[in-house]
Amino acid sequence: MLNKIVTPILAMGVVILTLVLFGAVLFQSGAIDATRKDLAIYVLGALSSICGMVISYYFGSSSGSVQKTDYMEKLLKK
Repeated sequence: MLNKIVTPILAMGVVILTLVLFGAVLFQSGAIDATRKDLAIYVLGALSSICGMVISYYFGSSSGSVQKTDYMEKLLKK
């Protein structure tokens, strides 16, 4: 049971954290000084790419592959 819920919880955490940090940067843009601007851009870029990977895993080809595998197993059981 734990193995089934850890991955979705981590995926939701990454997406929520990314949205929260994007919102913080948007609404607190005056609080970021010039020395931390590059760091903030780097971190947000990394988080957005990770968020894209999470979304593409759940809704992209991996999701279709899982559905195809399930369908093939059902056909073999008949």
